[in-house]
Amino acid sequence: MDLKKWLKKMPYKNYSSTSRVIILLNLFFLFSFSWTTSHSWGAEKKPYLQTLRQLTSLPEYQTGTSVFFLEQFPEKNQAFRSMFSKYKFDKKFLIGAEPGETTQVFSIHDSWSIPNIEFRKINPTKYRLRIHKARQNFPLILSESFNDNWELYLVPWTAEPAEVFKKKSLGLLSSYRAQKNIEEIQASRTDLENFIKSGLVTDLSYEPDSHNHIYQFISSSLKTPPPRFETSFISKNFQGTIQNDNLAPGKPWETWGSENLIVGCVDNITNHNGCPDYKLESWQVLKENKGKAILWPNILHWPINGYANSWWITLNLIKRLPSVGKLSHGYFKLNSDDSIDFEVIIEYWPQQLFYLGWGVTIFTFLLCIFYIIFRGFISLVISKN
Repeated sequence: MDLKKWLKKMPYKNYSSTSRVIILLNLFFLFSFSWTTSHSWGAEKKPYLQTLRQLTSLPEYQTGTSVFFLEQFPEKNQAFRSMFSKYKFDKKFLIGAEPGETTQVFSIHDSWSIPNIEFRKINPTKYRLRIHKARQNFPLILSESFNDNWELYLVPWTAEPAEVFKKKSLGLLSSYRAQKNIEEIQASRTDLENFIKSGLVTDLSYEPDSHNHIYQFISSSLKTPPPRFETSFISKNFQGTIQNDNLAPGKPWETWGSENLIVGCVDNITNHNGCPDYKLESWQVLKENKGKAILWPNILHWPINGYANSWWITLNLIKRLPSVGKLSHGYFKLNSDDSIDFEVIIEYWPQQLFYLGWGVTIFTFLLCIFYIIFRGFISLVISKN
C-alpha cells in the first residue's frame, strides 16, 4: 500500500478509543539498554501492552520489531508523515476484545541498513553514543520510559584517527581483562581485536564515572589525580550494538548552551515552528562549527513500543553540518563507502538544573565562609586599635 495516499487521509488528532493506528518497523533494535536497565510498566501502558501481545501473533512481527502507536504523538504526525512518505506498507486489521475495537496495522517491508552503535551509560541520566557506518535514515531507540525531557545532542566527533588509535590500542589491549561469570556478554580479547580492526570500538582508555559526578568533580579539582590507563568493560556485539565503558564521560556542562540544529527556513512559507514540519528539505541547518553541542529537533522525538524513546535520525540533516577535517573537528566523519560516523549524547536535561543548583549552593556556602572570616578579621583589627 502507498503510505503517502493513506497519510493524507489519516486523522492527526482526537483518535477514537476503539480505533488505533500503528506502524510496524521490521528491523532490529538499533541500540537497546534493556539488558542493563530495568523498566516498570504503569497502568497507563496496559492498552499498548495488550496490543503488543496481539502483534506477536502476526508473521510480520519478528525479533526486534519496533512499533509506533500514532495516537501517542498526534501533534507530531505531520513530521512522521514526511519521514515515511517514501516507504511502502502492507495493511492489516486487528480485532480487539471490546465491540468495535480495531487496530490498523501498517507494516513496512523495505530493507534496512542498520548502523553499528558503540555506547556508554555514564549515569542514569546521560549516555554517549558513537554511530558507525550509517548509510540511511533510522530510528534511534532508548529503552527508558518516554519523556519529552530526554534530549539528543549532536557533538563534535572526538575519536582519534583510525590509524593512530590502532597503534595506541596495541599497548592498551594488554590491560584488558575479562571478568568472571559474565563471559556470555563480555567481549573476549579476540573479539576486541576484531572490533578495533572493524572500527566498531574507538576508545580503550578508561575514565571512571566519578569524573562526571559533581561531588567527585569538586574534590578532584583540588588536586591532580594520577592518570589511569586500564581498560574497562566492553560487551559482545549484540545486534550491532556494543557497550564500551571506555568512552569519555565528558564534563557535566558539555551540553549547556547548545545550539539549535534548525536555524531558519529556506522558503518563505513558515509556521509557528519556523518551518513546516512536513517539509524537511526546507529546514535551514546550522553551518558554523562552534564546537558546541547541537540539539536534535524535538519534532523528531517519538514514543516507540508503547513506552520507550526514539529519535528519527535523518542523515541529510547531519551531512549539512561541517565534516571532520584535517585541521578541525566536525560533526561527522565521511567513510570511503559514503557511510558516516557521528557522535551523540542522550541526556535527561533537568539533571542540568541539579548541577546548577549544586553550583549555586557551593558558591553561596563559600561566600558565607569568606564573609565570616572577613568579618572576624575586621573585628580583630578594630579591637587592636
